[in-house]
Amino acid sequence: MLQVENISKSFRKISDVLIDISFKVFPGSICGIFGSVEAGKSVLLNILSGRIDPDKGAIFFNGNNINNDSLYNSDEIIFIPEKVRLFPFMTGGRLLKYICRKKGVKDFIYHEYEKKYSDCFGKDVLDNYIITYSREKKRVLQIIMALIQKPHVLILDEPFKGISMRTEYICKDILSREKERGTIIIISSRYMGDREDFYSKILILKSGILLLDQDIHSINEYNEIRKKYEGKILK
Repeated sequence: MLQVENISKSFRKISDVLIDISFKVFPGSICGIFGSVEAGKSVLLNILSGRIDPDKGAIFFNGNNINNDSLYNSDEIIFIPEKVRLFPFMTGGRLLKYICRKKGVKDFIYHEYEKKYSDCFGKDVLDNYIITYSREKKRVLQIIMALIQKPHVLILDEPFKGISMRTEYICKDILSREKERGTIIIISSRYMGDREDFYSKILILKSGILLLDQDIHSINEYNEIRKKYEGKILK
C-alpha cells in the first residue's frame, strides 16, 4: 500500500504548492490525479517518487518511509515525468534490451513487452533509431521501459498527452493488465477522458488542496465526478 500522510510543500518563490495532502492507494489500483496546470500535480508526483522531500508529512510504501527508511527499496517505485530524454542514436529495441540486462530481466519478459510495443506501431519500429520516433512512439516506449522492470508502483505524469486516441486506448489496456498483477499505477492529467472503467480511484487537486478523494466502484460514479469537475476545475 502507498500511504500519503499530511504532505505539504512550498518553494522559495511559490508558497503552499501542496497543503496537507493525505490519501491511500492499494495494490492493484489505478489512481488518477486530476487538476489544472497550477494544481500541484507534478510536485506531488515528484514527492511520491522520492525525487524531492516534502516540507511536512511523509510517504510510506508497505510501511517504510520512502525518504528516510533504510528498508525501502527505491527500485520498487518508477516515475516517468512528462518530459524524458531518450538516447536518440540507439534503436528502440536495443534500448529495451539494455534495460533488461541492467535490471536482470529474463528474455521471455522482454519478448512479452516487445510484442506489446509492436502491436502499437508495427514490428519494424524497434529497429529504427529513437531520433526518428514521434512523441507518441517515444511516450509508449517509456511506458514499456518502465513496465518491463516490474515495479510495485508506476507513476506517470501526463502519459496520454500528445498521443492518438487509439494509442491511448492500447496503453490503457496494457496498464489495466498490469493492475491485475497487483501493480499500483498513479497517473496525472488535466483531462479525465472517456474510458469510464479505467480508474479505481480519483483525486482532484486545486491550488495545492485535495478537493476530492474517491474510490470508483461504478461507471456512474466516474461520470458524476467528470460532469461535476471537468471544464470547471480541470482547465
